[in-house]
Amino acid sequence: MKTCKIGSIEIKNNICLAPMAGLTDIAFRVLAKKQGVGLVWTEMVSVNAINQNNGVTMRMTEIDPNERPVAIQLFGQQIEQIERAVKKIEDRADIIDFNMGCPATHIIRAGSCSALLGRPEKVKKIIETIRKSTKKPITVKIRIGLNDYKKNHVRIAKIIEQAGADAIIVHGRTVAQKYSGIVNYKAIKEVKDAVSIPVIGNGDIVDGASAKKMFDETGCDAIMVGRAAAKDPFIFKRIIHYLKTGKELPEPTDKEKINHFFEYAKLCEKYTIRVGHLIAHAHLFTKGIRKSTILREQINTVKTRDEVIALIKSFKKKLKN
Repeated sequence: MKTCKIGSIEIKNNICLAPMAGLTDIAFRVLAKKQGVGLVWTEMVSVNAINQNNGVTMRMTEIDPNERPVAIQLFGQQIEQIERAVKKIEDRADIIDFNMGCPATHIIRAGSCSALLGRPEKVKKIIETIRKSTKKPITVKIRIGLNDYKKNHVRIAKIIEQAGADAIIVHGRTVAQKYSGIVNYKAIKEVKDAVSIPVIGNGDIVDGASAKKMFDETGCDAIMVGRAAAKDPFIFKRIIHYLKTGKELPEPTDKEKINHFFEYAKLCEKYTIRVGHLIAHAHLFTKGIRKSTILREQINTVKTRDEVIALIKSFKKKLKN
């Protein structure tokens, strides 16, 4: 296992938890940190909402000492709003991250996130603005282009580096692909070869072997795990073990998956996480468990934390292993 340095921040290892809207709340990040992940990201937060002192948004930027170092991910496209938001939350973050990779249609229509990949001059201005607004390390998450005919990952990466960023995260898909198809290792490697700052590879990392493949195929400095971690944050323990030993740890049993959910639920109570997040993770943690389809249908009908917990406890009693 290697350490990784982003600006002035030394990361104990080069394994990262991806920012995921509605999922990477403080409870989930703390749980992932317990499994050995080196660096965690908040879910993306709107610069406009920060500047409006939106209560829900500001809670999303709250950090627990147990999860440090942590990156707060921002999104938006208005320069003045970005500058104000960075200054407002920089004391909370170890790293300021800016999202230029989210492929959500409603976000793109507003001109934010991956829509910015089609506006290189705006990319330059945004990163220069963030650099002038904070002394904290800056990272930027991108995709490899808008579509197969408009791949501009190398050009965008160079602009980001020259504007003052300290690291780049590359999801190896185009915006048009969203989460379909196979990750493009070659494109991530092209970014790595083109810049001198650290590059973090993202996409299709689901176990130790795929984590090693990302490192081997791209030469990236670190890797970022997203969707696979959302349903099983204990994947980090297995990835770290594989990278150290070359051997995969066994997948969790059905009962172990349920116990993992209860560990998350306890942290949700500690940090007063909204029940919507608990329900979302109840769906994810139980995927792949035998006869769990009916359980998830039942989860859709409940509205309180106690009801979710009761359903999962009842289901657990019926499991054999």
